[in-house]
Amino acid sequence: MATAPLMLYGAAGYSLGLAAERLQAAGISFIIGGRTESKVKAKAAALGVSYRIFSADDEPAAIDEALSGLKLFVNGAGPFHNTCEQFMDACIRKGVHYTDISAELNSLNTAITRDAAAKEAGVMLIPSACSGMEVMLDCIGGLLLQKAQNPVRLEHTMNINGPVSRGTVGTIRGFKPEAVKRVGGELVPHPGEEPHEVDFRDGRGPLPRFPSNDPQIIGLWRALGVPNISTYCVKTGGGFPTEELESVPEGPSENERKATPYHLAFKITSSDGSITNAVAHTANGYDLTAMGTVEAAKAILGDAVKPGFQTPFSAWGGDYYKVFSGTTIEEY
Repeated sequence: MATAPLMLYGAAGYSLGLAAERLQAAGISFIIGGRTESKVKAKAAALGVSYRIFSADDEPAAIDEALSGLKLFVNGAGPFHNTCEQFMDACIRKGVHYTDISAELNSLNTAITRDAAAKEAGVMLIPSACSGMEVMLDCIGGLLLQKAQNPVRLEHTMNINGPVSRGTVGTIRGFKPEAVKRVGGELVPHPGEEPHEVDFRDGRGPLPRFPSNDPQIIGLWRALGVPNISTYCVKTGGGFPTEELESVPEGPSENERKATPYHLAFKITSSDGSITNAVAHTANGYDLTAMGTVEAAKAILGDAVKPGFQTPFSAWGGDYYKVFSGTTIEEY
């Protein structure tokens, strides 16, 4: 098998397809993988790279063979609760670092249960490190918590702005876990009883939000011990598509992405009741994922590695968000 140190699994899809183009522009060699040969072969030909056909449902030996010669495996096949366990296990067996474009708690929990085995194998399991918005939430949230005096609560809200991809819609429809939050260090149901609006301070005024299950509920709790964490989402620029999945466009055009930047809001409460608020304004989430994949590949292929379970914040620190040029933060 012709090889490179990096595999994008799911590059025939929209998100990692964008990432593949950015990796080539950055001069980073890779191969692609997937389960549908016609789609993967066509994408590989368009990119001029090698490919491998396999799936998470294959026998472990077949997955191991497909990972031969790699240093880093990027999983873009959601819903990730169907794929992350098998691929993380194979990465540990083969000594290959693992990351993905997930925003699912299940990916983090799966990595946590394999922390000891990954450390013994010298493998880093770092879910969500290619999901640019999750990197932002993790690193900026971590920075704000570190600056606060004895923080006891974090709330953050992500604004998904503009059209979403067919793959995103498929993942959402295929995996609808109950929303949770962290209270006193424990995970509990999150019905959304807190204030339902947030202002990103960009002229649009207060916007309705709903509970989400972002990985910081686990990651920043483990890294910094903040006992209360709630995460939310705002959808603007159209709702989530309701038509048949095959009728949903593959993803937003370049012009649509440029016209729909994403936004973040943070609220940190300290033990004395003092509050720090911040908002961040950044690129469209799909462009962030493409950028995030490039930056994670640079870091991991360059041996910026801590074996075992990691998050972007725990592996690379809060300032890592600065690799996403054009992001601005306002504290108030």
